[in-house]
Amino acid sequence: MWTAATSPTWLALLLCALCCAPAFASSGGSGVADVVENTWKDASGQIKTVVNNVVFPALDMILAIAFFGKLGMAYFDYRKHGQFEWAGPAILFACLVFVLLAPTYRYLTPITAPPAGAALFKTDNTALFSFGEF
Repeated sequence: MWTAATSPTWLALLLCALCCAPAFASSGGSGVADVVENTWKDASGQIKTVVNNVVFPALDMILAIAFFGKLGMAYFDYRKHGQFEWAGPAILFACLVFVLLAPTYRYLTPITAPPAGAALFKTDNTALFSFGEF
């Protein structure tokens, strides 16, 4: 039964059986979309924690270093030329403040889809939005 001629066939059948097993994982009547949605709901708390505890502090550190570096360079340019350039430090400061405050408002309101019956027209076929006459 197990010969050199049939070993590729048995190997192919074994690989097929191993690779096709995940296709039968959602046999409970729910589709792939439900599985993905449930996984996303389970992982969303962990993703928020990582973003708030790792990503935002890393961005804060990078922007703080860039801000103070740019501020020091602007000061030395001021001493050399007599004119202080505010644009670079001001932009970096605004970005730093934005990223420092981002975790407090990022997850306050979830982005939701429009309601199921939403349309551009009311029930009496008049437009909700007017684009003028053409």
